[in-house]
Amino acid sequence: MVALWSRKVVFFGLLLAAAMPARAAEVSKYLPNDSEIVVTINVKQILESSLVQKHALEKAKAALQDNDEARKVFDALGLDPFKDIAAVTVAVPGQKDKPEQGTLLVQGRFDARKIATTAADAAKKEPGKITIHKIGDDTIYEVQQQDEKKPLFATLVDAGTILAASSKEYIAEALDKRGGKKQYEVKKELQELLDKSDGKQSVSVVVLGSAVSDIDALKANEKAATLVRKVLNLTGGVTLTDDLKLDFLIATKDKEAAAEINKSITAGLGLVALLAAQDPNNAVLADILSSIKVQPEGSSVSIKMLVKNDMIEKAIKKAGGE
Repeated sequence: MVALWSRKVVFFGLLLAAAMPARAAEVSKYLPNDSEIVVTINVKQILESSLVQKHALEKAKAALQDNDEARKVFDALGLDPFKDIAAVTVAVPGQKDKPEQGTLLVQGRFDARKIATTAADAAKKEPGKITIHKIGDDTIYEVQQQDEKKPLFATLVDAGTILAASSKEYIAEALDKRGGKKQYEVKKELQELLDKSDGKQSVSVVVLGSAVSDIDALKANEKAATLVRKVLNLTGGVTLTDDLKLDFLIATKDKEAAAEINKSITAGLGLVALLAAQDPNNAVLADILSSIKVQPEGSSVSIKMLVKNDMIEKAIKKAGGE
């Protein structure tokens, strides 16, 4: 699923994004009703953070300039990817009944006419790869990538939101919600967690326990599967400023479950830190790992990490980033 979405995100960022003043959309109302995992990337906050401004922004801009294909597409669409994309939200249902399903919502400034023109030209040049459909007055783009068996569908759901999804049904659902034909009815627990999420985080994550318990890699490990079944949800995220802050909370069924999960995570981190400390070249990594604090809080487990600016500077220099 991760590999599939990483390729799809890049493709649609190039194909559909275009710049034009537009209102900010309320993305949450377009989340599929079966969502169980929601990850929001606050692109604007990340690009404006001191860390990215100092260490990554100019290098990213240079990399774009060196990529002729990407640069030509962005130039043709009039898009500045460093200014015109505000946020990206990925929503995934439980994987038990819907493996490799999901929805991508991109907030930004878009020009519907340029999107239509670009897609129409691409459809003519590569018939079979891009197919254009209509749902009422809305245009739906179906894209078949060479490495994927299933196509991806996308549309400009409103003036400030691009919606891409693994199925045409998800697109239709969002359009029906926009038009009032269908109600926004995500799971109550998910909505409550979304309402509590921190909008200032660079990346925020909300995961229901039912979604985690359906992951095949975890189900294959009996001990991990037993622990995961005790998880109610996971919330939190990462914030970039001058420093890097990680803050997650794992809610479990009871205090005993929290203690057991806390013990397991602590042991795992301890082993990794021990291995890192044995190699002098991993000194910075060992320091970062030692900054992770895991502790039970009633029936929950708190995971926090604060990587200070000086430690980040050391890590970047060690990696040859500067």
